[in-house]
Amino acid sequence: MSVWIDASPEARETISQSSTANGKVKQFDQLIEECAELIVAVRHYERGRISLTLVKDEMADVLLMLAATIKHIGPIDESVGHKLRHIREVAMSGKDRSELSE
Repeated sequence: MSVWIDASPEARETISQSSTANGKVKQFDQLIEECAELIVAVRHYERGRISLTLVKDEMADVLLMLAATIKHIGPIDESVGHKLRHIREVAMSGKDRSELSE
């Protein structure tokens, strides 16, 4: 299973170059910043202060930063598979997520 978003070879190359140029620590810093901006955007959208388009823009930033960060830490397919199995277990059980073990 590949967790990477569908992207052109040019897009993948751009992400790879950006990741290489930034270095691991800077890449993590950028990921943290983009995640924080997404949190703020979602809250502002919930309050009617910004449009859904702006939330989508922040989501795109987070996806791109995740892709660049994965270049530094390696594939996350195993972790994604584990989380998907857990989500499926929760969905099929009808229980609240907090009632099940990770």
